[in-house]
Amino acid sequence: MRTSLIVVLCLGLAGLAGGFAAPVGILAWMSLTAAACGAWMGRWARSPLAWTPPLVWAATLAFTRGIPDPLAASLSVAALYAVGMGAGAWLSPERTAAAALLVAATLSLAPTFGGGLERPWPAELSAALLDASPVAWTAESARIDWMRHPAVYDAAGTADIGPELRTGRRSWLAAVVLLVVGCLSSLAAKPRAAEESEA
Repeated sequence: MRTSLIVVLCLGLAGLAGGFAAPVGILAWMSLTAAACGAWMGRWARSPLAWTPPLVWAATLAFTRGIPDPLAASLSVAALYAVGMGAGAWLSPERTAAAALLVAATLSLAPTFGGGLERPWPAELSAALLDASPVAWTAESARIDWMRHPAVYDAAGTADIGPELRTGRRSWLAAVVLLVVGCLSSLAAKPRAAEESEA
C-alpha cells in the first residue's frame, strides 16, 4: 500500500511542475487524475490512509494563489477521487484506473477537441460538453470563470453560449453528493482478502 500511496500522491501533485504551475493548470491536472488515483487505491478503500491523497491535495490548493475558492475546488477533486475509489473497490483497480483516466481526458478535451477544432461546436453541444468536463467542473467550482479562459474562449466558442444554455456556476451540492456516493460504495464493497493482507 505504501508504494501505491506515494505514487498516487505524487501523481496528483505533478501538476505543480512545469507548464502546469498556473492555478488553473494545477486544478486541471488534479481533475484529470483524481478519479484514476482513487480507483487505483480502491483495493484499500477501507483504510483511512487511502484518503491521504485528497487531503494533501486540498492542503496544496489552500496554499495556491489565484484560486478564489480552494475549499470548493478541494471538495470537487475529493468527489472525483471518491467516485474512482468506489468503482475501484468493486471492480479491478487497475482497469478502473485506466478507464477513469481515459474518460476524464476524453470529457475534458471534448469541448475544444484539444484545441484542434477548425470551428467551435454548435453552442448547444459546446455547452453540454463543458457541463460534462471534469476540468470545467472543478475550475468553476473554484469560482474561476472557465468560459472566459483563453483555453476555451475561442476554441469552444463560449462567446456564443448564452445564459439560457449555461452560466458557468457550479453548486457545491453536486460535489457533496458524489463524495458521499463514493464513500458509501467504497465501504459497501467486499474486501479483497489477499490484497488487504498485503497492505
